[in-house]
Amino acid sequence: MRATLLAHTVRIQPGIPATLDIEVTNTSDVIDGITAEVYGLDPAWVPLVQPVVTLFPDTSGTLTIRFMLPTSCPAGESMITVRVYSTIDQRRHDEHAVWITVEPVEAATLEMRPSLVEGGAQADMHAVVTNTGNVATEFSITALEPTRALECRVLPTTILVEPGQQGEVTLHAEGRRPFIGQMLSRNIEVTATSANLELTQTARFMQKPRIPRGVITALILAAIIVLWATIFLLVVQYMRTRAEPAKAVPATWEKGTREVKISDVAASLKGTVAAASTKQGLPRVTVEALRKTKTGYENAASAVTGDDGTFNLSALLPGTYRVKFSSTGFDTVWYAVPVSATSEAGALEFTVAPREDKLKIDAIIAGQSGQLIGQVAAPEGNNPAPATVTVTLVPANAQQAPQDPQTLTTDGPFTFPGLTTPATYEVKVLRDGFAPQVTRVELTGGQSGVLDTASLVAANGSISGLVTDGGGNGLGNVKIVLRSGAIERTIVTPTVGSAGAYTIDGLPTPRTYVITYTLNGFTSATVALDLTGGQQKPGVDVQLIGGAGTVVGTARDVDNNPLGGVKVVVAKGAITAETATLTSGAGSTGTGSYSVSGLPTPGVYTVTFSLDGYQSETRQFGFLTATSTPSVIDIVLHKATSNISGTVTVTGGNPALNVGLNVELSDGTEVRTAITTSTPAGFYGFAAVPEGTYTLRVFGPGVVPRVVLITTSPGDDLVRDINTVAS
Repeated sequence: MRATLLAHTVRIQPGIPATLDIEVTNTSDVIDGITAEVYGLDPAWVPLVQPVVTLFPDTSGTLTIRFMLPTSCPAGESMITVRVYSTIDQRRHDEHAVWITVEPVEAATLEMRPSLVEGGAQADMHAVVTNTGNVATEFSITALEPTRALECRVLPTTILVEPGQQGEVTLHAEGRRPFIGQMLSRNIEVTATSANLELTQTARFMQKPRIPRGVITALILAAIIVLWATIFLLVVQYMRTRAEPAKAVPATWEKGTREVKISDVAASLKGTVAAASTKQGLPRVTVEALRKTKTGYENAASAVTGDDGTFNLSALLPGTYRVKFSSTGFDTVWYAVPVSATSEAGALEFTVAPREDKLKIDAIIAGQSGQLIGQVAAPEGNNPAPATVTVTLVPANAQQAPQDPQTLTTDGPFTFPGLTTPATYEVKVLRDGFAPQVTRVELTGGQSGVLDTASLVAANGSISGLVTDGGGNGLGNVKIVLRSGAIERTIVTPTVGSAGAYTIDGLPTPRTYVITYTLNGFTSATVALDLTGGQQKPGVDVQLIGGAGTVVGTARDVDNNPLGGVKVVVAKGAITAETATLTSGAGSTGTGSYSVSGLPTPGVYTVTFSLDGYQSETRQFGFLTATSTPSVIDIVLHKATSNISGTVTVTGGNPALNVGLNVELSDGTEVRTAITTSTPAGFYGFAAVPEGTYTLRVFGPGVVPRVVLITTSPGDDLVRDINTVAS
């Protein structure tokens, strides 16, 4: 079979279906059914429009995957795997990587807790905002009573709510209460607004009067009760003065007859079936009552236990019985005292009398051994590494005996056999740099539970630091924008308290982030850094310099290729500004370009360029006036090391002697060794050699050792051929 994706990227708006078409061709010589699976998303989110496409040999069709992501699905980019395979022979399959981009969605609900409050002059209630979207959203909360009879205050007035989380504020209402009369209903309109949402709810404050009308009503009712009591006493006194009525019996009375029904003699059995592991009632257990006859025991009645494990066998004729309990995944047992029997021979015989209720026909039934099967898979782009998988029994109650957890280390499939059932187990997967994955699995009697692929997700990381001015003072109101693909977070440094300090947490890892710092009247700064799995990175400090001067330019290598990621440091005395050349884009503001603005003018500065593997370069420039035009400093960086290579030739012997010879490069302290190759014959090479003077020594079987002296210069590759003779 052959499968071709009609698109390798899919952009999805949560809550709105999106599709991906796959063209499939049956290349076998039999009729085949072809289907697909998606790894990396909840299977319920990615159904197939047509589960299986049936194809004749050498014919093609289309499989369509429908993406139905909920609004709670996190925004951003990720890679999923689409596996297309034959339903006849799953060895015939094709796998493709697909990038999906989940668009950010703002969605939330507003709820008042409580929505109705009774009180006097003041009352407190809470407004709860639940973020049902997939991006963190900041809400402003306001409250207003339309008649202005109440003064309403909200604390705090703004909250930042993470996806899937709740934010809560306190609403305090206060106003003059009525002196007398009924309770007054005050409606308070509460509004939560964000950049794209406006949520409203109404809360009611029932104000009680100082003297409620109920007091007056109570006095009236008391008077009515006294009046009725007086009338009642007078009537009773009157009735006592009357003669007692005469009693009479019918002249004739006949004893009736009726038919005897089964219900007049039928008995019933009741009881509970519980699991041996949890001591809790078991549903769907078959209970059979076998009545003794002249030829043996026959099934007289049966029932199935309810959700709580109870059963009721009614309409049983009087006689001798045995009771049997059975269910799929459980060992069959027979009623016996004090312990249930495992065979009919050990069953307890008991007699049921007419209209007898036996309330204690209880049984304990044991589940057969179960197992858990699963697989640990590292996220796309992460190498497999051992993970620790732990399975722990979750006690159903205090009566269930605790068990020691089972643990194993694996980077793929795992199996935990011989588990007690029925029971609930907690499966925990741990790997360094990844968020723990905890799943609870319920095993019924004898069940072999299969876990979905346990795809590890790297733990969230964070970045924190301090933004200062040229004098080392914390700068407030600095706009910090963090970007990585579709991820973008914006914060502003505080102006009071820990001025200039910032923390950006909840960052997906591993990823590369670019952070930009801007403040009017100051230089901007850009920092690019990598966060490994779950890394918390403090100390990302930045200094912004105020001023009007600007220096721009481009960094390139000796071949005129733009260099991204070059560290650019502009300095003048205690004033230092730092940035880095861009790593993407085209033109004068693309890869290799940089810009440092806000430099105090006039003044003379030095700018230093540095990049690993290259020689640092420093240039001087200046601003003659306070309104100088931008300075342009372009730079060419030379490599800091060189390559040494050459060919060893052996004269006066077999030409094959120049293959496999040892070549040593030494600076007197460190020795590096290479072996001459066969293709091309006698070739050797050393890469990334720092500047300096070295000795090259050639030796080996069948040749006379030879030593030569060489000197390297940064960025200049050196070719040195060596001649020696056969020994």
